[in-house]
Amino acid sequence: MTGSTGRRTARAGRWVRAALIATLPAVLLGVTTLAAVPTDPAAAQEAGTTGTPADGSTRADDDGPRLELVRQDPWIGTRGRFTLDVRTDTPEVGYTIEARLLRAVDSVPDVLADDTTIAAGRSIGRIRFPDPSEPAAGDVLNSLELEEGTTTQTIGVSVVPDADGTEGNPFVLDPGLFPVLVQLFDPDGNEVDQLVTHLVHLSAELTDTAAPIGVIVDERLPARRDAEGRAEPDRAEMERLRDELEAIGAFRGLPVALQVQPETISAMVDNRATAAGAALAELNRLAANSAAGALEILPSTYVAFDEAGWLADGAGDVLRSELDAGVATLDANALRRPDAVATLDRPGDPALLARMFDLGFQHIVQPAADPSADGAAVQFGAGPHLVVELPRQRVLPAPAHQLPAGDDPGLGIDDAHRLLAALLVGPLSGDHTAQQLRLATEVDNAGPFVSTLLASLARSDGPLEPVSMAELFGEEDHLATPATWNVETPAAPGATAGRALRLAGTVARIAGLHSMVGDPVVLASLEARLLLLPSRQLDDTTVDGLFDGIEASVQAGRQRVVLPSAQSFTVTSHRTSLPLVLRNEGERPLQVLLAFRSGELEFTGDNPRLVTLQPGVNDLDIPIRTRRSGELEFSIDVTSPDANLRLGEIEVRVLSRAISGVGVLLSGGALVFLVVWWIRNARRRRAAARARAATATATTGDVGASHGPRITDTDTDTDTPARSDRVHHGAPSANGTQEPAPGPPGRR
Repeated sequence: MTGSTGRRTARAGRWVRAALIATLPAVLLGVTTLAAVPTDPAAAQEAGTTGTPADGSTRADDDGPRLELVRQDPWIGTRGRFTLDVRTDTPEVGYTIEARLLRAVDSVPDVLADDTTIAAGRSIGRIRFPDPSEPAAGDVLNSLELEEGTTTQTIGVSVVPDADGTEGNPFVLDPGLFPVLVQLFDPDGNEVDQLVTHLVHLSAELTDTAAPIGVIVDERLPARRDAEGRAEPDRAEMERLRDELEAIGAFRGLPVALQVQPETISAMVDNRATAAGAALAELNRLAANSAAGALEILPSTYVAFDEAGWLADGAGDVLRSELDAGVATLDANALRRPDAVATLDRPGDPALLARMFDLGFQHIVQPAADPSADGAAVQFGAGPHLVVELPRQRVLPAPAHQLPAGDDPGLGIDDAHRLLAALLVGPLSGDHTAQQLRLATEVDNAGPFVSTLLASLARSDGPLEPVSMAELFGEEDHLATPATWNVETPAAPGATAGRALRLAGTVARIAGLHSMVGDPVVLASLEARLLLLPSRQLDDTTVDGLFDGIEASVQAGRQRVVLPSAQSFTVTSHRTSLPLVLRNEGERPLQVLLAFRSGELEFTGDNPRLVTLQPGVNDLDIPIRTRRSGELEFSIDVTSPDANLRLGEIEVRVLSRAISGVGVLLSGGALVFLVVWWIRNARRRRAAARARAATATATTGDVGASHGPRITDTDTDTDTPARSDRVHHGAPSANGTQEPAPGPPGRR
């Protein structure tokens, strides 16, 4: 019993992997209730399918005899024959093989259950093995004895919808999903291996009308980077990517939406000489050779990061930058993408979805919720985080269906057919809502699991019709359109706060350098590293190294501008220009902004002033006007044109010896006063002199003329009597005549 259980556990382990490792079918805007398959021990014992040998012996180990499904019909019509081929590897004659048809299952969890749970279901009959002597009629056998060695056996059963007398003893089955249990027994009757697959019996409706399904192949993988953020694509990963793209390219007419991380595309472009170049060439061939509209590259953020967490920390611009860069990368490499569609790395909360809609993305494709979390990615009805759906803005969610847990990562042909059966649960019940099939990066897209899936979906007569994302979101609405949807709890702020805050400051400094330098090479390098910082794939050490490298580049740009030390000038005029010398040590012109600050000087030019510094020495004139004489000070702040990057400060001292306007006014007033005073004083002196002269003239009068000769004074131009004789004027008479003055003594 122990060996049997271990063998079954190993096979059940293969299903964990699926969890569909995200590869599971995702029913659009509808949630299938997960339910356990009821176990009926009594029925199982009755059917003899418990796998427990009567003698209690154990089955062979993993290196012993085994069963392997190598081919089967993915489905049959209302009337048809279902066949499958199994390979056995037996060490001796006497091993036997049996095949049983079990009762129908009708839910995704039942289809995806582990082998042991399915085998516990009730058997409804043994399946016919072809008889080599009568291949048409066949022979009903309890078991088929095997020869020694590796052989392939065909197991088949005819199916009809009604008991209408059809020859060959067919099974009469309603449309549905029927597990098929194939068991291998050793010569002693002990079960040594088993496998489970499904017989899918289609309804007449499904035979006529296929159900739409969108196929998404996830080839995203982060580009390996060194400590400085340089891409170093891993050779093995690139070779695997090339092989998987080549395998997908074999199905040219099959619509496939491909997810490739834009940062990986950039890394492949930058490393064309390595294996990454071969992967890029295969991607380009796949895009060029696919049928019209068959291959689409789904836009996504440039790197995979916690979109909701960054948005909750106020870094909404990071989301815009990452989406813009992701779209630009696809466009630059001529990779076809659906319009207005974007993908999220994780299910988005209402705030994130609303932000995506604001950015112009009308349709969002997101993966299923974490299977370990409570609830599915999308639920309907009441909930704490309800969002009203906007017209033509829809989310393509994936319910949290999952395959059972285990450790074996291998996925085989039987796994593919079980998944196909799960995809048909809804259509068989009449639900033609579009579904989403996601093949995650962990799946080997070049292996038998994926090739079996895609080959079945590529059949033109199948019950599932693959459609492109453009068709899925197109005018013919394949999607259910409920009024609301309810998603995971919104991200709590603070999850990325430290890095978000640091990134915001770095973005501002790069913007400042951009406005100052304008060097496309330098800026492209900085912006490329900037886009990597939110990545969840980078550890803290690498992130710190990226931040330090960006800061070093910014500092190098700042140091190209050399500012003078403190400056001193002496001026003798109120209006003048001060010479200022700045040096540009780079090879390209730089733009800087000069902002003047002073409470004692007036700057008569532009303030602030945008200046272009040519390589080398640059002489600038700073026009100023002083308000007073004496020692004055001002400073010049030098920044990038957008003021985000501060380059330094220049202190300037000015000694003004020019007289101020008030002094000139006072001095002029004093001078005017002195001139007026001097003129008035001179006039007063002249007036006094004239008065005295007039008095003297009036005293001598004509009397002097009658008593002696007159003497002409050439200095005054007046006639005066001779100096030798003093004249005394007589007093006027009473009748107005002047009486003669008394003569000299002795002459009376």
